[in-house]
Parts: sequence; C-alpha cells; structure tokens
Amino acid sequence: ADSRYSLVVRPIDQRAPKVELRVEIQDLAHTAGSPFLERGLAALTATARVSDKTDRADSEQRMTRLQAAGRLFNAAANTALEAEANLRIAHIQYWTLGDWQKCADAALTAMKIFAQAQRHVMVAHASELRALALIEIAQTPPQGGAQSRAPSGNGTSDEARRLLEGA
Repeated sequence: ADSRYSLVVRPIDQRAPKVELRVEIQDLAHTAGSPFLERGLAALTATARVSDKTDRADSEQRMTRLQAAGRLFNAAANTALEAEANLRIAHIQYWTLGDWQKCADAALTAMKIFAQAQRHVMVAHASELRALALIEIAQTPPQGGAQSRAPSGNGTSDEARRLLEGA
C-alpha cells in the first residue's frame, strides 16, 4: 500500500526553526536490488542507531553486524557500502573500545576499498582515523590487556604523518 508519513524534526538548538519533512517509506526489498544488498543494508541500518550504551558487549554486537554487512556488501559487489561498514568498525574500535591496532587495520581496509571506488573524501576520512590510531599505538607503552598492538617505531609515526598530510 502506498502510504505517506510526516516526520517532524525538533532541533536540538531551540533557536532553529522546526522543519516538516515528507517521507515516502518503501519495503527495503523493493529498493535494494539483490538479497545480499538488502540484508547488508538492514545490518548496516541496525548498527546506525543512537545508543546510550557504550559498553563492550553492545559495541561488539554492533561490530559483528557490521562485519556481516561488509561481507554481504562484498557479495553484492557494492564497494562503497563495504568500505562504509569497515569505517564504522574502525570508529567503534577507536572511540569505544580503544583497540588502536584493530582500528588501524579496519581503517586501512576502508581506505583501500574507498580508493578502489574513487571516493576520495572518504579515503581521507579513513586515513585520518588510521593516523589517529597509529599515533595512539606509538604513544602507548607495551602492556597486557585489551589493546592489541603492532610493532611500533618510526615507521608507525612516519605513516601517521604521511596519512595526515595526504588527508
């Protein structure tokens, strides 16, 4: 059934005017094109929600969904969305879990895929996140615990500098 909905957005800044948006809602299966893309979009959308939880279990659940989305987008040959899933994984690793090496790895994967798709702004975004993670790796003393580490040294700092200059 063709239905129309109105969505009223209340701005966070009360000085901003209220805006009415007209939204047309369709079943995802009618817009996605392939079952892989449809399931990947559903997984990607499920992880995009705003959550007041920042705990490890919630973050790991979101990453599992994002990893599944990435595989589905790969099967659907949608490189831009596959890279987006990897970039979101990198964000969770950096901002929530603090696992710099896994962040750097996911950001590198996103960089490579975005480059193949010629999405230069997104390559720069992934590069910045990888550089931040590499800086954290270089500044963090070796220790046991939750953070994974790669061998550090001037190579890590040099790569971070090149990434930031290129972004």
